[in-house]
Amino acid sequence: MVSLVALAVACAAGTAAAKEPPPRAPKPGDRIPGTRVLETELPMRFAPAPAPAVARFQHTPAPLDPALLLRLRRAYEMRMAGMPERARDSLRVLDRELPHHALIACELALAELACGDDRSGAERLLRERAACHDSLLGSRDLTGALERLTRPREAVQVAIETWLVAPSEGPWAGGVLERLAPLEVRSTTAALRAACARRPLRADLWRGLAFLLSRQGRPAEAAAALAGAEQRRAPAALRRLFVDEALQTGLATDS
Repeated sequence: MVSLVALAVACAAGTAAAKEPPPRAPKPGDRIPGTRVLETELPMRFAPAPAPAVARFQHTPAPLDPALLLRLRRAYEMRMAGMPERARDSLRVLDRELPHHALIACELALAELACGDDRSGAERLLRERAACHDSLLGSRDLTGALERLTRPREAVQVAIETWLVAPSEGPWAGGVLERLAPLEVRSTTAALRAACARRPLRADLWRGLAFLLSRQGRPAEAAAALAGAEQRRAPAALRRLFVDEALQTGLATDS
């Protein structure tokens, strides 16, 4: 009797195991467990779903020779497949053959970041942004790397530069400023004031400055910032927008 019961249990287990679907074979581009996820591979935290695609370049990079483009594509696939070291080594050769090309430099920096080398990746992105005069090149990943390197002032500057040239990045940049402003109050406020001075008709920048000042307990200066924007012919609804958003985000009523 015992042997029959054991046989029945074994048969039932074998039937259940047979019904389980076989494991799916990995496909090219699947993430390997344990590898790092970069900022550009995450959805926008502050934007409504579905998140729009994030522009990586301010200026269209020069076209690559087909052979170089194929090598770049292979390096990208290696990074996405969890082999960032191999991708980095391949891209360093490409970078020596064609230095300061935005596509190659940006992908090389992302490979360095994926290898855990935040310093090299951040420094490379800073150099290439200056060389290419491109304020969008790798902005999100660069900001994350600078935060991890405890360089909040530079991270704030990158976020503001990105916001200046891409208004759609305002929700992301505003989140960076809100997170890092307590660490660099004076420099963050000064940088955002300078941005407002460069783009006096950008209502989103003025609202951002007003919110920043309100968070610091400076409601009078926040009101002055909005008044200054109105005098420069910014939209007349600035004050109403500020009050509406303040109520939604929980700012003090006297701000």
